[in-house]
Amino acid sequence: MKNIVSKIRITIFVLFVFIFVSGCSDNAKKNESPVGANQILNSPSGLPASGNMPAVKPNAGDIAVSVDGKILKKSELESKVKERIKNIKNKIPSDKQKEFTDRQKEIQENIKKQIVNGFIIRTLLVNEFAKRKIEAGSEDIKKAMDKVVASLPPDKKIDDFLKENSISK
Repeated sequence: MKNIVSKIRITIFVLFVFIFVSGCSDNAKKNESPVGANQILNSPSGLPASGNMPAVKPNAGDIAVSVDGKILKKSELESKVKERIKNIKNKIPSDKQKEFTDRQKEIQENIKKQIVNGFIIRTLLVNEFAKRKIEAGSEDIKKAMDKVVASLPPDKKIDDFLKENSISK
């Protein structure tokens, strides 16, 4: 039991490090406005420079969650939920589709909570790494990737895993 728990903890840590190192995907960068709350200033960490708050604030009705000045909009949240629901629906056998449809509202709420929690955790970790000037070297990245590959089922490829979790190399 302790072995399983420690493997899960290691896997979660590796994923956080991997997410931190991989940064934002090209799609996330395209969605950012040049001026506003999602503005990313040119800094080594890719984070807004401390003390520089955006001049334009988004409509309060469009904010799903805000952490340390970084905002997840409701529209972004809904699109991520729809994407995950679509991925899940494609994996469910046809005989279980009715059960999925009956519980879709509950599943959507759970997915929404997961996305918000992930956003909060990722934002706090990225900010803490930047504050402490923690950087991952190529050796660290390779070790993390090796651990992730080792934890995958034999029939699953790393590229499929990355795609499912919206992570880019």
